[in-house]
Amino acid sequence: PAPPPRPSPRRRRAAPAATARRPRVRRAAAAAAPCARGVRGGVARSRAASRAPPAAAPCTPPAASRPPHPHRPPACHPSRRRRRRRRRRRCRRPGRWPRPGRGSGWRSRARAWPAPPASSSAPAAARPPPAAPPPAAAATAAVAAAAAVAAAAAAPQRQQQPPAALTREVSVGSSRSSGSSDVDTDAQVYLMLANFMLHENFADFGLPRPVLTIAEECSGHSALCLSPLNGGLGFDYRLAIGIPPLWVHIVSDATPGHWPVRQIVAELCKRRSTEPTVAYVECHDQSLVGAQTLAFRLMGTDMYHFMSRLSSSTPRIEFGIAMLKVVRLLTSALGGEGYLSFMGNEFGHPDWIDFPREGNNFSFEKARRRWDLVDDPLLRFRWLNDFDRAMHEAAEAFGWMHAPHGHVVCADEEVQLLVFERGGLLFVANLHPTATVQEYTVRLSAHYSNLVLSTDDAQWGGRSRTICLRLGAKRGDFVLAVPPCCMFVAN
Repeated sequence: PAPPPRPSPRRRRAAPAATARRPRVRRAAAAAAPCARGVRGGVARSRAASRAPPAAAPCTPPAASRPPHPHRPPACHPSRRRRRRRRRRRCRRPGRWPRPGRGSGWRSRARAWPAPPASSSAPAAARPPPAAPPPAAAATAAVAAAAAVAAAAAAPQRQQQPPAALTREVSVGSSRSSGSSDVDTDAQVYLMLANFMLHENFADFGLPRPVLTIAEECSGHSALCLSPLNGGLGFDYRLAIGIPPLWVHIVSDATPGHWPVRQIVAELCKRRSTEPTVAYVECHDQSLVGAQTLAFRLMGTDMYHFMSRLSSSTPRIEFGIAMLKVVRLLTSALGGEGYLSFMGNEFGHPDWIDFPREGNNFSFEKARRRWDLVDDPLLRFRWLNDFDRAMHEAAEAFGWMHAPHGHVVCADEEVQLLVFERGGLLFVANLHPTATVQEYTVRLSAHYSNLVLSTDDAQWGGRSRTICLRLGAKRGDFVLAVPPCCMFVAN
């Protein structure tokens, strides 16, 4: 006999009566309404039925008392989370607003925010009277107020303490104490008034022009060079006090040929573009007793024996004179909008300054500057002084100190090469003591062909070696050849 027919796999089996899905109320209401012709599904109501007010929904018990639906996943189920996510995406589309009462996007939630309070400028008649507190709350507030008054009367009368004195240990305008009680407000106000009078009322003091004020400040005050009318202290310049310790550290600790070129660039460029800065290689602390000048750190005791042009030089003297010129030109070109030199250090004074005191038996031997050293044409001190004068004349003529911050093109620590542009000029420095930079290609923003200044010139102790700057294979490329311990400026 033939086997009994199998049920079709596409036909769904009827669910048991106990687990049958309940019909939705919306479908039931739609089925009960009259249907319009030509509408698929028969769920669209007629125009008259749509205008009629909706029928009241059947009363259902709260969700907490209803048993969970057997075929409906819980709220934390992934399918329901995906459904909510899709609904939010639909509501967040530009130009799409959710239907009233539906959607859980940010637009529907924004409608539920409370309205802003009414303006106090409205007339009193238009504003609703304030709601009176309930009798119980009013009685509680009265009891609390009475208790507070009684406690204040029973407490001993404490004298009002004056505000604590502002500490003066923190420097004026410290960045870590700005806006707090650590700032000496009296000192700030004094500096603001003094700078304002010296710049605006200079004629009252018999001065022909406004006074130039320079601040030596180490905290990084952000308003140090702003006008007092804008809330600043009113100084014209700030001293770059981090540059001299940098050169002392490099000359004393770093090996020649392994100087940290990137650290030098970072320290020389560490300033605000709106704050004029005065750069300097040496300060007065390095010229006092107990310290050493940069020239003495580079050349040592050879300064006392081999600085005459009639005697042969030593490698240490040649290296010290060459690097002293490079360091000064580099600091002047990249360090700021001004340059400062301590008296006598521009020509490498060999001795320190020691004022009369009990420790030196009140001697005046070191309380002086040996200007005769620079006046003698047979000494190498004059080379340093002549280069310092030529550097300032070039800076005044080409105005690189008045130009914006320099653009560093190359800072190569392996070959000790530093290339940067500022004020329409090209600055190239080779810090290596023995190696020559040859066939080094850099990309520049302009064409430079004229030599303005070179530290290797023979008129201030150089060797007049060849400096090469020619066009490269590609557009904007230049090929460099720089001798050791040399820096030049081109335009």
